[in-house]
Amino acid sequence: TSTLPYLNLGKALNLQSRYDEAKTVFEDALKQNFASPQIQKGLFTVAFAKGDEAEMQRQLELLQKQEPDSALLMQGNPLIFAGKWREYQKVLQQAITMIEKDLPDVAADYASQTAVNSAALGKCKEAIDYQNRALK
Repeated sequence: TSTLPYLNLGKALNLQSRYDEAKTVFEDALKQNFASPQIQKGLFTVAFAKGDEAEMQRQLELLQKQEPDSALLMQGNPLIFAGKWREYQKVLQQAITMIEKDLPDVAADYASQTAVNSAALGKCKEAIDYQNRALK
């Protein structure tokens, strides 16, 4: 057995706003010793949806030990919802800078995600800049 069935089910439950069930699935994966950054991301998403800032922070700290760039990316997402666009950009810039030398494809993905978020907020010039960066 792998982490994948747990991740897929947990993500599906999150998308259906069935957060308690998703949390249980992700925690079951951990009990089975399926440690994965994706599990922390799933638990972070549950905590975010439920407004549990202490649990969000706990999951970020665990993720930080596994994938520091992913922790920055996850940390940035709530900033968008809080209307803190400039802070979000700073966090994403840190994540991109951290990995662009060793993992250029992942850095490009982060820039592309930021382009989508920029476009969704009507920040078209920034969306174009981030997408151009992703395509380098």
